Amino acid sequence: YNDLSYKEIETNELRLSIKRDDIELFQKLFSNLKLSTNSKIKESLIENFLYFPKDMTLLEYAIEYDAIKIVKFLMSKNNIITDGEIYCAISSNDHEMVKTIESKNKEIFSKLSLSNSISNWNNEVTRYTLNVII
Repeated sequence: YNDLSYKEIETNELRLSIKRDDIELFQKLFSNLKLSTNSKIKESLIENFLYFPKDMTLLEYAIEYDAIKIVKFLMSKNNIITDGEIYCAISSNDHEMVKTIESKNKEIFSKLSLSNSISNWNNEVTRYTLNVII
């Protein structure tokens, strides 16, 4: 995503800022476009990871692209973590991402982490849930 020629593939600056975890550009766009933490984003038609395309929250999209700086920024602006965001974090297999999402709402995370980790074959989170949370 950081290759200069990638800008020719990804023409949407908001998506590009997330893919590159470019917090400065993201904050500028977030402010200029008057986005909220509940704003939705669509995947690129050229490059996608969802089996069935759908609108995603900015936070879900940032989690999917492992944009930890943007995830932390969005979480600082929002008090609610959704089931989908927990699912995305667990499916990312990124320990830091999982811990970041868990820290926002331990109660909801504890209710969903076991089933989400099993369905994603994430043994590390499954063990963590069984040994620490439950």
